[in-house]
Amino acid sequence: YNGVENITKQILISKSVAVSESVSWHKDLLNLAVSKKIISENIKEQLVEYLAFRHFFTHSYALELYPERMEHLVENALEVYDIFKKEIDSFIN
Repeated sequence: YNGVENITKQILISKSVAVSESVSWHKDLLNLAVSKKIISENIKEQLVEYLAFRHFFTHSYALELYPERMEHLVENALEVYDIFKKEIDSFIN
């Protein structure tokens, strides 16, 4: 997910779009990407789940991780990435 954020942030910066430095900048980044038509609302909603997982993983203990709650993220990771990549490629071209 960090790579997705970095790619999105670099595209916004290259278009001279200011990226928020607020506490909620991670969510703001996705919303900004949608408003600038870099990504769709659909992929944003899917990426929000990975953002939430990253936040949880960063701020909790490994003992609090439950495989059944992460399973769909693992199963869908490649598909979500492929959709994200297609949307980024489409925006760039």
